[in-house]
Amino acid sequence: MKFVIISIFALFSLISCSQYPEISTQPRTDSQIQEAQAKMREFHRIVFLPNQQDKAQKLALDACNLGLGEGCAFSVFGKPIISNINEDSALVKKRFESEQDSIHKQQQKMDQLALTFAMRNCEANIGNECTIIAGIYERGDGVERDTNKAEEFYQKACSLDSVQGCLGKKDKSGLEFSQKILSLLKEECKQGDPFLCYMAGEWAIIHSLRIKKSSINAPLIQEAKQFYSAACKLGFDPELLGMGENCANQNIWNARIKIIQSSNHHKDK
Repeated sequence: MKFVIISIFALFSLISCSQYPEISTQPRTDSQIQEAQAKMREFHRIVFLPNQQDKAQKLALDACNLGLGEGCAFSVFGKPIISNINEDSALVKKRFESEQDSIHKQQQKMDQLALTFAMRNCEANIGNECTIIAGIYERGDGVERDTNKAEEFYQKACSLDSVQGCLGKKDKSGLEFSQKILSLLKEECKQGDPFLCYMAGEWAIIHSLRIKKSSINAPLIQEAKQFYSAACKLGFDPELLGMGENCANQNIWNARIKIIQSSNHHKDK
C-alpha cells in the first residue's frame, strides 16, 4: 500500500499575486514571534474554508512581518485568473504565463525573506522554522537546491517535534518513529488543523499496517475514519489536491477500505 506524503507547500496553486510590502529583517522580540505563531495557527485552520483565502494570506503576511519565516513562505498562493468567455485564448494563455512568472519571482523573494527569519528562529529551536528552511533547500527557490542540507533541517525539525519536519524526512521507517508521527498528527488535529487531521487519518492506516493490526474494526482503523471526518468538517477536501477523492458520501473512507482489504488479502496469501 502506497500513500503520498504531501508537503503543505504543494497545496497552493500559484495563479495570481498582489504587491507585497517591504519587510525589515531586523530581529524580532520573543513576544512578536509568539504572536506570529498564533497567526499561523489560525492561517492553517481557515485556509481551506470557502472565501477565506484573502484573510489567510493577510495572516501569513502579518506573521512574516512579525519575523516568522513560515508566514513569508506561505504568503504567496493561489487566486484564480478571471477571463471573459469571448477573450482570445492566446491572450489568456499569455496573461497566465506572465502571472506565473511574476508569482515565481515573488515566491523566490519571499523565500529569501523566509530563510533569513527561519534561520534565526531555527537556531532558537522553533521546529517549524527548521522545516521551512528544509523546504526551501528542497525546492531550490532562491537558493541552490541542496537535498542533503534539506534533510539535515528536516531531521532537526523532527527532533523538535515539528510533524512537518518528520514527514519531510527521507527515512520514515521504524515502528517507534511511525508512532511518533501519529502522535504529533493527533495533537495537531486536536488543535483544529484540517489538513493535518487528514494526514492523521492517512498515518493511522499506515501505522496499523506496520503493526499488523489493520482489520476494518481495529482501533487505529476506526480512528482513521474519525480523523477523515474531522478533516472534512473543518473544511479540508482531498479534491483540493486533485486526488480524485472528496468528502461527499464518505468517499475517502470507502477508498481506504478497499486499499486495506486488498492489503490484508495479499498479506493472508
